Amino acid sequence: ILVVMAVAVLAPLLAEIPVGFRIPVVVLEMILGFVIGPGALGLVKPEGVIAFFGLAGLASLFFMAGLELDLDRVRGRPITLGAAGWIISLCLGIAAAAALRAAGVTDSILLLAVAFTSTALGTITPILKDAGGIESRFGRLVLAAGAMGEFGPIVVISLVLTHHFSTGLQAAAMLG
Repeated sequence: ILVVMAVAVLAPLLAEIPVGFRIPVVVLEMILGFVIGPGALGLVKPEGVIAFFGLAGLASLFFMAGLELDLDRVRGRPITLGAAGWIISLCLGIAAAAALRAAGVTDSILLLAVAFTSTALGTITPILKDAGGIESRFGRLVLAAGAMGEFGPIVVISLVLTHHFSTGLQAAAMLG
């Protein structure tokens, strides 16, 4: 826990060091998390208390991103463009996933296509906020696109998994 807390303090301090361009705190947190995690130094493993704090932190990140998303700011053209962009991305994702299925890489076209279209609104929002761009026209467009890239995959995955498991349960009931 001490190492994780040290990273939590170190990342904002490093972000303030003038190096010609400012690296967002959330990016530094991700980089430092990788460095201390099992992928590099192995100082921290995602188990026990650390896993709990990780889940709580992720929930907090999504909650804070939801608080920052003001629907009045993205209403109208920004959300329409975000929805259209997500639908186009989903179509391109389906085409790419179909090609990967034909190559024998995957079995699930829709799940892979949805994964291709998913965004990280919880990461985009703090970066926009740190840069002071959340109130700009560009910020509103990015937030709208990010919201659609977060909301669309959640809806599709929920429907696909609900259908998959209800169909699976029905099949199991028929067999048993």
